[in-house]
Amino acid sequence: ATTSQPFFLYLAHHAPHTPIEAKEADIKYFERKLRPDLKHQNAAYAAMVKSMDDGIGRVLDHLKTLKLDQSTIVIFASDNGGYIRVNEAQNAPITNNSPLRSGKGSLYEGGVRVPLIVKWPQVTPAGVECGEPAVLTDLFRTLLSAAGISAPADLPLDGLDLVPVLKKSDSKLDRDTLFFHFPHYYHAPPTTPGSSIVVGPWKLIEYYEDGRVELYNLDDDPSEERDLAGNIPDKTAQLREQLRNRLKSVNAAMPTPNPDFKR
Repeated sequence: ATTSQPFFLYLAHHAPHTPIEAKEADIKYFERKLRPDLKHQNAAYAAMVKSMDDGIGRVLDHLKTLKLDQSTIVIFASDNGGYIRVNEAQNAPITNNSPLRSGKGSLYEGGVRVPLIVKWPQVTPAGVECGEPAVLTDLFRTLLSAAGISAPADLPLDGLDLVPVLKKSDSKLDRDTLFFHFPHYYHAPPTTPGSSIVVGPWKLIEYYEDGRVELYNLDDDPSEERDLAGNIPDKTAQLREQLRNRLKSVNAAMPTPNPDFKR
């Protein structure tokens, strides 16, 4: 980019991702830091995270060199939670999302709750935290707003503009419900097709193989250890109906039995 030409950069680092490979010196550095009480025991994975961090640092340094660092919005996010399968080469889980339950491919918080860090000089104060829920589809509308660009009137947009909360962290978005839909199977952790809805502190997951539902209060139980579906049947039924109505309204693809499948 030149200092006068507006630009957009989307940079998707492969690390951290399988195969778990990293620079030998970085692996040895983190091996020296391992302790039995640590949740994370995979030095190679930590080394991959360091490589990603180094790469992001080079981008930020280059923005400074071009004197663009004070006029550029930088967003760091992930598409899913960490992958928790055991890596046979290291004889250790690839990563650990504790205190969140499960990981990539799961509807539990370890699969869908990810980092979102925004650096917006002169607008978003450094070090401020915001607890307002957001989803990745919010970013497109947010960047349009931040750049002063209007979307075509006939273009349907998912997501909300996050600029109000980026300017004032205690602002509230005009949204109280999030939906997640995963009509697939996943191997690690073993996951069957399902969907979930989050309304305030309440989260319901419905699985389609056996029709079971689970209900959690994320404020009291962010690790999703206590299923309340049997204790609060009215709330369970309400959220289940709301979830099904949403999926029907968007014509969501649903799993169907395979008559030729043999176990």
